[in-house]
Amino acid sequence: RNTLEYHLSLERIAQKIENMDEKEQHDADHKHLQNVGIFYVLEYTLQVLYEFTQISDEDKVKLLNTGLKTKAGNLPGYLPLEDSFRQELCLKIYNENLRKNLLLAFYEFEECLTAKIDLKKFGSALKTFNLRLLTAFENEGFEIFKALVYKPFGNDISLNEISSKINQLII
Repeated sequence: RNTLEYHLSLERIAQKIENMDEKEQHDADHKHLQNVGIFYVLEYTLQVLYEFTQISDEDKVKLLNTGLKTKAGNLPGYLPLEDSFRQELCLKIYNENLRKNLLLAFYEFEECLTAKIDLKKFGSALKTFNLRLLTAFENEGFEIFKALVYKPFGNDISLNEISSKINQLII
């Protein structure tokens, strides 16, 4: 299913870029990274990572499966959203290298999603995943994290500073 989805997405991208110059493609990717990458994916996954350092194992399981009410707000379950994160972020990026880097980050992270999830491995993998997303966004020119909903490490904060805070987390 994922392979078919990927190839169909590549076909759609190829059709769309026929009428776009490189600047239009870059601008569209940048807008997509802000609206989907930061607002939809990164805000949520950073909050989940932060919560994993604050809550019990029982609540971690709830957060993964059905969601959890936290001080930051109601967090929907991670596992039901996981496929949509990859689809919505990666499969609409025009830049081939960026799309590849994002997909690799997702696929490497998804290796920890087995039938019985090891919470410590999940937390560690989520930490690495978020660092990879931050690096990809920095490489695309993003410097400041401007969140709308979840701000576990602050708002209007540099991506470098978030990376440093993530590296200090103990899972």
